Amino acid sequence: MGGMKKLMMERQDDLEWARSLLVKTGAVTECEYHEELTDDGDPEAVEEAVKLARKKPPHNLRPDQAEELVRAAILDIGDECSGCASWARD
Repeated sequence: MGGMKKLMMERQDDLEWARSLLVKTGAVTECEYHEELTDDGDPEAVEEAVKLARKKPPHNLRPDQAEELVRAAILDIGDECSGCASWARD
């Protein structure tokens, strides 16, 4: 496996870890129909995920990098499930 592909896979794994913290703290929920994450608009839950990330970052990240990853992950998550929104329009 090439070095770039390995880095991309590690980044994806790290983002999955960050998303799992956001789910754990209640900052996001998973759509029961489409398995898509949605932002619940709870800044306190996001901050709790950040605290957890800084406290126990993955072995390959420093605490500040783990925080940045959680903050990046929440920005990539919308406030509604695109699948459910599509159904509502039909």
